[in-house]
Amino acid sequence: MGKLYSEDRRGAILELLKQNSRASVSDLAQKLDVSEVTIRTDLRMLEQSKLLHRTHGGAIISDEESLSFANRLNMHRTEKSRIATAAFEHIKNHDSILLDASSTCLELAKLIRRSDKTVTITTYSLLAAQELVDNPKLNVFLIGGAIRNQNSVEGVLGASLLDSVYPEKYFFSARGITQDGELMDFDLYELELKNLLFTRSKMRYCLVDSSKINRSSVGRFGSLQESDYLFTDNSAPKEFSYTASKLKITFC
Repeated sequence: MGKLYSEDRRGAILELLKQNSRASVSDLAQKLDVSEVTIRTDLRMLEQSKLLHRTHGGAIISDEESLSFANRLNMHRTEKSRIATAAFEHIKNHDSILLDASSTCLELAKLIRRSDKTVTITTYSLLAAQELVDNPKLNVFLIGGAIRNQNSVEGVLGASLLDSVYPEKYFFSARGITQDGELMDFDLYELELKNLLFTRSKMRYCLVDSSKINRSSVGRFGSLQESDYLFTDNSAPKEFSYTASKLKITFC
């Protein structure tokens, strides 16, 4: 494997841990072609972000990151439902929107399906697309590519679709939001697509429960300073609102 930037290398470490549950420092150093000192630094940074647990001579994946998407659907479900309900009020008749593949946006997709609004939705979420297609008033476009996991498509292969659909509103979640308002995620494949969707959209709506706030992850795809709305639950720290003066925050 060729030399990687630190962000890509740390993503590769997490991918290896997801595949094997645990790994030693020496094995990681050999596979990623870097020194053991570099690997130890990476492991320390990833542990600080609560993405793994260091062990004697290596690391194991953290419990939360090892959860399947199906299991994550049941985490903070009440909060996600309230957040999705608040965000739904910002979807108007004849809107063209983007949805990411998060469990919170899947809750939003369910509300859209049950509504009588005519909406065009572009997504890379397999579950959201399946949910939405049952409503004949909805125009649903799935960004193509290789199936990555239980719920998402990998890469930007089909992103040229955005040249024809012209979505204005992007509804998304994040694996973490830092104190500086950086929007972070775990999966390097998804980060590339989320960054593209963030850049291409005019209005950006961030839907996160309070467990994601003041938390880091592997890579950045945008920031709250560049976003328009933040929807979170009442357990979120209220002082967090200082991060972006133009940001409109709803505590659900």
